[in-house]
Amino acid sequence: IVIVDFGSTDYSQKKLLAQFPSLKIKIINEETFFSRGKGLNIGFQNSTKQNVFFCDADMMFNSDDIFISAQTELSKGKVFFPICFDLIEPTHQVGYWRESGYGMMFGNRKQLIKLGFKWSEYDSLGQEDNDACEFFTKRDMVTRYKVKGYFHQWHPSSKFFKNSNYKVGAISKGTK
Repeated sequence: IVIVDFGSTDYSQKKLLAQFPSLKIKIINEETFFSRGKGLNIGFQNSTKQNVFFCDADMMFNSDDIFISAQTELSKGKVFFPICFDLIEPTHQVGYWRESGYGMMFGNRKQLIKLGFKWSEYDSLGQEDNDACEFFTKRDMVTRYKVKGYFHQWHPSSKFFKNSNYKVGAISKGTK
């Protein structure tokens, strides 16, 4: 597990490592402005396994279905953008299937390198996901479907959930 941390203060890294002592967790502290795409690229550069899963910290799983589905799709030479259930209130009882999000992705490391894939890096959120999906759609490599037990957890849209270097606003400083 590779975690790229842009200065978050909501959870102690020491506590995280102590909570999961049997997992191999590498934490990379990034001191620059928040860029989700940059974090994904740094994580990928530091990954070592054959298959990689790009995942945000606010995703939850309560079954192995997503990983079984991913293995099936990767064996077909596809990248897998699973569709999550988005929980939209604090009790985690209400939500909807979020068909529009493309940020969580499974891919084969060698295949991604061979294709020259790199996440776009912006100062804001969202467009890098669309760019990634478009990159693989043009190559007829995308598989998407709903996966049981895969959730985006509710959290308020406040600066409490943003680090001190996060910038709100329009897309800027894009690279492809």
